[in-house]
Amino acid sequence: MASLHLPLSALYPAVTVPLYLPHPSIPIDPTRFWGYSIMNSDGRSRRRELVEEAYNLQVKAGLMRAAQFGAFGLGSAILAHRTWPNFQRQTLAFKGFLVSIITIYGLISGADTALLSHENQQRLTENDLRREARIDLARRGLVPTESQIMKWKDEHRR
Repeated sequence: MASLHLPLSALYPAVTVPLYLPHPSIPIDPTRFWGYSIMNSDGRSRRRELVEEAYNLQVKAGLMRAAQFGAFGLGSAILAHRTWPNFQRQTLAFKGFLVSIITIYGLISGADTALLSHENQQRLTENDLRREARIDLARRGLVPTESQIMKWKDEHRR
C-alpha cells in the first residue's frame, strides 16, 4: 500500500494575520501601560508591598484553618477507629490519607476565604477613594477621567 506524502504547507496554507500598529508619526510611550506607569519605582514597591501583605495574610489564615481541620480530621479518625469496626479494619495509610485530605481542604479553603475577603475589602476601599476623587474633581470643574483620578490619588496619598 502506497502512502501519501503531502507537504505541510499543502495541508495548512500560510495564513497571514494583519498586525495593527500605530502610525509611525504617533509616538509610543513605553513607560505607560493601561494608564499605570510601569517604570515608576514607587508604584512597583507599593504593589510589591500589597502582594506581600496578601500573601502573608493568606499563609497565616491557611495554616490556622489547616490546623483546625487537621485536629478535626484526626479526632474524627480516632473516634471512628474506636467505635466503628469497619473503620478499624482499614489500613493506617488510608486513615492518614483521610486525615490529610481534610487538612488540605482546610488549608485551601482558609487561604482562599482570607484572600477573597481581603480583596473585597481592598475593592471597597478603592471604590470609596475613587468616589471621593470623582466628587472632588467635579467640584473643581474637571472631568474625572482615569488619569485625573490617578493624579488626585497621588496628590492625596502623600
